[in-house]
Amino acid sequence: MAHTINYNPEIQLIEIKVEGSVDFHEMKEIFAQAVRIAIEKDTFLFLSDFRDAIIHLSVSEIYDLPQTLSNTTLPMGVNANLLKRAIVYSPKTFGDSHFAENVAANQGQIAQFFQDVDEAIQWLSEK
Repeated sequence: MAHTINYNPEIQLIEIKVEGSVDFHEMKEIFAQAVRIAIEKDTFLFLSDFRDAIIHLSVSEIYDLPQTLSNTTLPMGVNANLLKRAIVYSPKTFGDSHFAENVAANQGQIAQFFQDVDEAIQWLSEK
C-alpha cells in the first residue's frame, strides 16, 4: 500500500491518495496523518481517492469505522462529526459504498462516496 497526503491551498482541502491493498488498520493510520495536517492547515475538508486501491474491510469494520475515526480524532481535539469527507472509489474494488455512507450518517458524520473526482470536489465546496 502506498499513499500520499497533501494540502491543496487553492481549494483548501486535504487530498489523500491511496494505491494498492489497504486494510482497516492502515486506513486508520492514514486518517490520523491527514487529521494532523488538517489541524496544521486549519481545514476540515477531505478528498480521499481510493480508485487505485483494493480495500479490504469486513462489514463489521465498515460499521466500526465512524467510531474508530472519532476515537482517533478526539485525542487531537477534533470532533470527527465536523469533518466533511468525500471518498472517491471504484465499484470494482469497493462495493459497500452505500452501506458505509449510511453508517457514517447514522453516527453523525459527513461523508459521501463518489466515482468522479470533480463531483466530489464540487460537493466539498458546497456550504
